[in-house]
Amino acid sequence: MYLLTHVKPHGALYNQAVHNRELAKAIAKGVARWKTDIVLVGLAGSPMLEVFATPASLSPPKPSQTAATSRDGTLRSRKHEDALIHDPAKPPVKP
Repeated sequence: MYLLTHVKPHGALYNQAVHNRELAKAIAKGVARWKTDIVLVGLAGSPMLEVFATPASLSPPKPSQTAATSRDGTLRSRKHEDALIHDPAKPPVKP
């Protein structure tokens, strides 16, 4: 049996919610309707975390192990060759 401990929006939804408070509120509201004691994970220092702090607890953001991030913390578009991390020992250059 698996225990779900956190929710982190994925991909484009995450990237949009980083800067869009209304979208972050919708995510938090939807998660809270299901479970109120779940951790919502978002980008450190972003308005997303301020929104997520109200309906649920927070955890420190964890870097993605398979996807590269841009300087602003959003996920690197898969249109770019360096979007996926193939060698965890060799961190990608952030454009």
